[in-house]
Amino acid sequence: MHIMVGRVLIFLFLLMLALIAIAMISVLSAERGEVRRLPRGAWVAIILLLPVVGAALYLWLGRPIRRREPRAATAIPPRPLAPDDDPEFLRRLGSITPPKPANPERPATVDPRTPEDSRTMDDRPPTDG
Repeated sequence: MHIMVGRVLIFLFLLMLALIAIAMISVLSAERGEVRRLPRGAWVAIILLLPVVGAALYLWLGRPIRRREPRAATAIPPRPLAPDDDPEFLRRLGSITPPKPANPERPATVDPRTPEDSRTMDDRPPTDG
């Protein structure tokens, strides 16, 4: 019997702490001027001096009224488009002209080195010398 009463008292104590914590978080996170009936400091004092009653009074009488915003305001904003899906990007890309080659008549330069010259010393076969 005593264990059951102890468990109930512990449960009620934890419930009281949760109520006080919720009220304190609410009063301290409210914007200036949102708290109703009394100033914020007065509500903090009431909650601390009269723990259960003060917290209950604040949640009933002093808590700011949250007005529901229209559904459109809470909608998720559209995600940005990938570059290949963005018509503005593709339009700008089409207006860019590719650079012209410097001298189209001149052939591309060829590396004059032979494959033998491009090897490093470690890659060359050993010589007797």
